[in-house]
Amino acid sequence: MIGILCVVASLALAAGETNDVDAVIQLVKSGASESLVVKTIQKSGKSYSLTPADVLRLRNAGVSNTIVEAMLEAAPAPTASKPPSKAPSGKASTARSSPGDREPTEAEMAAALKAGADAGNAQLKEIEDKCRNGEYRRGNDQALAMMCLAGAMGTGGAGGIRKDITGFRKVACSRASGRPGWNCDYAVREKVSGVNVGPTMNGMMNAPTVQHGRFVLVDNRWVRIE
Repeated sequence: MIGILCVVASLALAAGETNDVDAVIQLVKSGASESLVVKTIQKSGKSYSLTPADVLRLRNAGVSNTIVEAMLEAAPAPTASKPPSKAPSGKASTARSSPGDREPTEAEMAAALKAGADAGNAQLKEIEDKCRNGEYRRGNDQALAMMCLAGAMGTGGAGGIRKDITGFRKVACSRASGRPGWNCDYAVREKVSGVNVGPTMNGMMNAPTVQHGRFVLVDNRWVRIE
């Protein structure tokens, strides 16, 4: 069985760069273990150009942080090295730091959280549309049926659940040990609307909280991945 999964994994990731994200999602949903998917990514001999939207789609599809990090850290197969070029006479060569070496600013962290909230709202809207169209009946999808029932009970049948970031303040960040990115503490106020609850519970849901997360720079934009 493991041998078959290895062959499937290799073929899926070799299908083409444009399908990298979908291929990894399919591998995870097929039952391939986390370690198998990570090894396949490491041995594929290619780099993965993930956008922040790609990272959010992977996480929303249930792909673990370990697999996402393996994709971010994957490098193409080494090629024959060329002798280093000499610096012009009288000028010393200087190495530049990667933009990811600096910690994210408050505005960048807030933008990352907003992007995550927007992606979550889009996913909720997609689920609500499927519920209204009765897709759980046609496909006998019990998981979707349970989500439709929970959504109907939580909103009184009206739908329209969404979460918005209404306030943000950066507290402090430190470099993540042995992992890419920065571990950051921050205070955030989130407004959850569309939920049919009493004023006390509504106040608790929308109260500001201090949270912790790891922020990684992906394609020149910061993403909160855990």
